[in-house]
Amino acid sequence: MKNPPHHSFPSVSKASTAVRILRAAPVVAAVAVALALLLFTDTPVMTWIQDHRAGGGRPDNDIRSNFLGWSELFAKTVSTVTICCLMLVLDARRRSRIIALLLILGIVTPVNFGLKVALGRVRPERARLEYYKRLDGRLDKLDPRLKNTVFESPYPTYFGGPVLGIQGNRFQSFPSGHAAHATAQAVVLACFYPQLKAVFYALVLLVGAERIYHEAHYPSDVFAGCALALILTRLLLRNARFQFLCERMTPARWRSGGGAAAP
Repeated sequence: MKNPPHHSFPSVSKASTAVRILRAAPVVAAVAVALALLLFTDTPVMTWIQDHRAGGGRPDNDIRSNFLGWSELFAKTVSTVTICCLMLVLDARRRSRIIALLLILGIVTPVNFGLKVALGRVRPERARLEYYKRLDGRLDKLDPRLKNTVFESPYPTYFGGPVLGIQGNRFQSFPSGHAAHATAQAVVLACFYPQLKAVFYALVLLVGAERIYHEAHYPSDVFAGCALALILTRLLLRNARFQFLCERMTPARWRSGGGAAAP
């Protein structure tokens, strides 16, 4: 299978599967070690943010919060739609790149969400006892084991919502979906438009900072979302079958325009 002519994908690796696994092993090990270290720092980091935040400790009453809030758009569907429209108009010879972006997001997003539901980690804001005290009767509905585990410190790093029969968004913190979406999108765009890669990766950093600052995620949640999306996206971009699938799914009228592939 040859590389599709309109994508400018990275070169397909010719190494055997065993060799590729050996090459990836150190990277996976480094990610695992970094994630383990971050899990131990989640509580003090979140406590420090809460103690030093302006606006009386609330995450929505200061300039930094408002600035970071705008960056969150890069991790939302509206940004993907906008980017696809721009690619459709400004990169007319290679509109099939839109298919690649949408396919990768369509793979990364459900994988990330499945992990969020299965691991069931409580979100930082929801881990604070004060949050539940503001909700009439909500605290009484929680399992006693959850009360003892989640509320034993200001910012516990508790997993296991599904084990206790507790579902819902408040127990879907790990890994961060926003971080995964932003990272996958940035990696694809950086591959196709390398001259702007600094901008794309800067947006990922801002998205991660926003999720932590607003107590939606712990630092390890953001790191895990970024790492998952980075690994999956790079593997897909270098996969010959994925490249061929992108070409096959591209509407014929988009491919008929031809044009040389980008260098």
